Amino acid sequence: MSDKREGVQSDGEGYERGSGLLAGPDMEIDPGYFIVKQNGQQVGRAYAIRRGEEHWELFTGYRWPSKNSGPVTLVIEPMSQGVPADDDAFRRGIRQGSVYLHLMAVKH
Repeated sequence: MSDKREGVQSDGEGYERGSGLLAGPDMEIDPGYFIVKQNGQQVGRAYAIRRGEEHWELFTGYRWPSKNSGPVTLVIEPMSQGVPADDDAFRRGIRQGSVYLHLMAVKH
């Protein structure tokens, strides 16, 4: 697997699955620390301490997908530097104005 995980590209109506962003059929990222880029610009970061639980920080420059926004390429790159010790450390580093998402996968 390459260093960069090619993400999801919006077609203006929704998302199509890309290679590497989603870790298998359950659509969860693998445990680790990642930077999030849209159209080549860093717009956030993500942290998964275990499969099924993810913490995301989306910076003010993040473009929310919509049918009016046009195509947006999302790339998630694994990081080995600056990895938070735990989810509390990740949350303490959230910048003012960012959106924090805590995602939990629930299987039915």
